Amino acid sequence: MAGIKEYRTIEQTSAIEYDEKKSRFIGVVTHVENQEQIDSFLASLKKANKDAKHICYGYCLGIDKSITKNNDDGEPAGTAGVPISQALAQSGLTDTLVAVVRYFGGIKLGASRLLRAYHTAAKEALAGAKVAHMVDCAVYALTVKYPDFVPIGTYLRDNKITIISAEYGECVKLRIAIPSQSADKHISELKLKMQDEFLCSKVDSAFFKVD
Repeated sequence: MAGIKEYRTIEQTSAIEYDEKKSRFIGVVTHVENQEQIDSFLASLKKANKDAKHICYGYCLGIDKSITKNNDDGEPAGTAGVPISQALAQSGLTDTLVAVVRYFGGIKLGASRLLRAYHTAAKEALAGAKVAHMVDCAVYALTVKYPDFVPIGTYLRDNKITIISAEYGECVKLRIAIPSQSADKHISELKLKMQDEFLCSKVDSAFFKVD
């Protein structure tokens, strides 16, 4: 989306457990990019938790966070999906699914305690998840002769510039991703380090993980 330079998402699936009045709540967080991935993950979660009373969830999709949805899965309306989605919104993450599996412990919690339990499980699951910082990058194709490869490689490493691919032939052909806001600066610096012919062209724009 135009104007959006960075966003945060979940890097890998993680889970926590939370107990409330003998009910067990399992908060699960994962990275998703479309409805097919969401449906597949929820199906696998249900298969792995066949005895669970409810599997409620909320998700957010899109760099602009434009797609959101939640589901109470049989819990009283507004007591599960909504607090899960609220916890997700508070985290600022997108392309993220948060599901909370509930194993009923025999004691009814009441609406307010139930809402709090789902929110807590979702919030703790999000807090324990590894987050990826995604930045809008310019993708460049570089052709570097071998005498220049060491200083170029050192510069890329020292400045934490992502090397997408490298091909080794008569020359080294690199594809690199540089944060768009600093691309011109880095390309200028790379040119200064070249002793031989320097072939460089911008070929794409995409979001990449930046440490």
